[in-house]
Amino acid sequence: MAGNRTAGSRTAAFLLFAFVLVVAISPRIRLIGGETTADIRLQDLLLIPVVAYLFIARRKDSSRPIRAVTRWLVPVVALLAGLVTAASIILMPEISLVRRVAFYGRGMELFVIAASIAGLWLRADERALPSLSRSVYVGAGLNMIWVAYQFATGTVGTLLGNAVSETVESYGPKLVGEPSAFGTGQYFAAVAAFGIAQLRVRAGNRPGAIALLAVGALGAYLANSRISLGAILLAALLLFVLGRGRALLNPFAVTITALIGAVGALLIIPHLSGRLSANGIEAGVGVRANGIWDVAWRASLQNPLLGVGPGGLVAPLPIEAHNIYIRAVADYGLIVGPLFITVFVVALVVALRQLREPGVPDTIAVVSNWAFFVLLSVLVSGTVQDALTGVMSSHLAAIAFGVFAAASVSRHRDPAIPNVRQQRRGRVLNQHWNHASCAPCLARDHHQAKAHE
Repeated sequence: MAGNRTAGSRTAAFLLFAFVLVVAISPRIRLIGGETTADIRLQDLLLIPVVAYLFIARRKDSSRPIRAVTRWLVPVVALLAGLVTAASIILMPEISLVRRVAFYGRGMELFVIAASIAGLWLRADERALPSLSRSVYVGAGLNMIWVAYQFATGTVGTLLGNAVSETVESYGPKLVGEPSAFGTGQYFAAVAAFGIAQLRVRAGNRPGAIALLAVGALGAYLANSRISLGAILLAALLLFVLGRGRALLNPFAVTITALIGAVGALLIIPHLSGRLSANGIEAGVGVRANGIWDVAWRASLQNPLLGVGPGGLVAPLPIEAHNIYIRAVADYGLIVGPLFITVFVVALVVALRQLREPGVPDTIAVVSNWAFFVLLSVLVSGTVQDALTGVMSSHLAAIAFGVFAAASVSRHRDPAIPNVRQQRRGRVLNQHWNHASCAPCLARDHHQAKAHE
């Protein structure tokens, strides 16, 4: 081991494994209360002992991974969103206090999850990535076994929480606990993203990574989640075309991929049917644009600073915006709403910069790639779904954000791991030093200066 690093806390590694696995298989637990009817998940309950453990097992250093990635953005968004919620409670009392607070809490819980996962990652240290990998593989295996069982028996439903799953619209097999097509698709998109991250870094179990990619693509296809399948295809495309080092794209890979994609589109798209057909996609976008997006946007603009407030999308308005960008404006207004989205955009950009830096250790490279692909999936899927309100997609995004932020901080904190920016700065300084100590170089500079005069 390098320096004074330790293997890490077994407790933190176990909690990290348990939290990610619980997200994969947790059922919806319905809380009944009239207008305030809501669902909670097992990870909401598990978050309590996780936060307690992090408070007890405080670290000696003052690393704050989420703040290191987003700077001041998260606390400012949390504060401003709280003020918008308070103003909405006062100025729009037709929505209950409990509903307002619950929807505000659901959004801010994403930051708590990200910070908690980051804390577990730092404490688990060298055990962190193996724990994350095991949880992804175990969760994917359990869910695919359940999908296979549904096909074998001809029954469709969740293994856990069946009473809730019967009321949720779905078009194919469901996960162990997740009933919605979009939630199922987003889970399989995150599974595929982990396989893509391992393949891109060329680290870990390559056959296992290929299996994760195949399982993810097959699961999203069977779930009939069009946007999730599209996100997987986009991530697979970027696997080949993203350049390394300073080059953003690999021109040769872009050309070959474009040709293969064009041929594939001509051969495959005409044979797709149902929701995955061109007509089905066009119809889905049309319904959203005319019946949902326009209505939610106009309602939000009636009070630009507050929107309709958290939890304000109730009948006769559409109860879902089917767009994270419109949903953010509806919940928090034209100022705070875009700031909320910006948190995840900033995380995506920082992850992209991190994965493109040369000399990054495999652990950091894997989680940077995974975070980039998961956040990209959420931001792309969010154009037609409430991807930052839906539990499965938003919690997976928060987990990916947390592990990436923690790995990034650990890289810059540990002197045994090189800091690429410092290396670059050192090379420049060395060039200047070598030039200044080189007599022929100084003579040449003097000659050029005289000639210029």
